[in-house]
Amino acid sequence: HIPTPSKYMKIYHDKNPPLIAEKWSIKMLDHILKNKTYMGDLIQGKRMRINHKNHNFVVIPEDNHIIIKNHHKAIIKEDLFNHVQSILYNRNSRVSPTNQMYRYTGYLKCADCNTSMYKFYKTKNKRKKVFFYCGAYHKRKCCSKHYITESKLDDIVLKSINQFIELISNVNDKIFENISISYLEFEKENKEFKLLELDKEKTKYRKLLNDIKEDYKKNYITKEEFELFKDRYLFELNKVLLEKESLTSSKINNNDIESLKKIKKLGKFDILDRNIIHELIEVIYITEDGNVDIHFKYKDLYEDTLRYLKQNMV
Repeated sequence: HIPTPSKYMKIYHDKNPPLIAEKWSIKMLDHILKNKTYMGDLIQGKRMRINHKNHNFVVIPEDNHIIIKNHHKAIIKEDLFNHVQSILYNRNSRVSPTNQMYRYTGYLKCADCNTSMYKFYKTKNKRKKVFFYCGAYHKRKCCSKHYITESKLDDIVLKSINQFIELISNVNDKIFENISISYLEFEKENKEFKLLELDKEKTKYRKLLNDIKEDYKKNYITKEEFELFKDRYLFELNKVLLEKESLTSSKINNNDIESLKKIKKLGKFDILDRNIIHELIEVIYITEDGNVDIHFKYKDLYEDTLRYLKQNMV
């Protein structure tokens, strides 16, 4: 019941709007789902006129667009936007004849050649067995089988997901046992202020290094003086860079806390489906001997939180 833009204009500006409803097209919906403007970003430089005499425009590649973050109020959260891109555009999201998405499509890769795994069926005694082969082996025999059955894969992935959620839940509990939210908010603001100050210091010492290079070129200072000042400024610059690295390595903020709480809320799963895989897993690699290597989306968050706890509980 949401009118298209042109229909909306007719309803609110025409005295006698048409009775026939204009329909949304796939192209229109596709444009909306990929439009970063809804995230609060201002996108400029999408196209450019060839020259002042030629009124034709050329489309500029997306990597060269001018993007101003947080330009206006967002109506779509960034994690939701990225979630949609991952579902629709970054993976081969095939649908089964029963209108169901295959569980592992786009997530299962050969650990040696990074080719997507192929799904096969074998029927024996009226029982269907599902298994996977390396796509490169199936097409060109240029890799090994990397064979694994779907039932074995399901068992390993489900067990790993439940263990991962348990680890995240334990970390979440530790956070709230030892550190208050108000402290986290204060620390976040304090850390941002410190990072700004360190950036100023970094700029200052880099400028000083450039200045003494120019002074040395113009013979305003001797070589010995140049080496002395250069070593001193490099020492201070490295000290600033190390302090900045230390600050950023212990990062954790309210968004991280919300992510931890969201994962804990998922609880333990008894049955595996595509939504769970998409929520928690980046990619699954199958090794030549049939072992499973799962790369979780929130691994960095988990490690950052552990490091943060270690630093703040001492």
